[in-house]
Amino acid sequence: MRIKLTDVSSSAEKQIFFDYSIDLSQEEVNYQLPFCTPVLVRGSVADRQGALLLSGAVLADARLLCARCNRPVESRRHVQFEFLLSHEDEQQDAEDVLLLDSDSVDIDQVAASELILDIPMAILCSEDCLGLCFKCGKNLNDGDCGCDRTPEDSPFDVLKGMDFDNK
Repeated sequence: MRIKLTDVSSSAEKQIFFDYSIDLSQEEVNYQLPFCTPVLVRGSVADRQGALLLSGAVLADARLLCARCNRPVESRRHVQFEFLLSHEDEQQDAEDVLLLDSDSVDIDQVAASELILDIPMAILCSEDCLGLCFKCGKNLNDGDCGCDRTPEDSPFDVLKGMDFDNK
């Protein structure tokens, strides 16, 4: 959804509201496609004494994979954002300023970017997740696999015989 900035300034309330959903099902995040259901986007673009303010929220249900055992994990995301809209280059380093290159703002792009930045790099199904057996690949949360998981020779074994207290 694109909102023309001239429409905001010329409206009676000096504000345009938006409330819609977008399809991000093909949006890849950390090698996954986490958004199976439509993502809700709500907010407004308002003229506040000559300055345009974009504020909104993104609501999404994400289906991510546990970083240890690869089980699906449902995660509800609620991200709020607020940006001052500007065409001026001198404000481009400020975090809360969205630099525009046209007379409109693409709400879909802003909402998708803010949502993707909110997705954690790794998520766990539980804090005590045991993960997968490094030999056979069985999910250890479902029970022991019987593999001998004692570490074999390690390149760090040479450090065991060294005396680090003696300088």
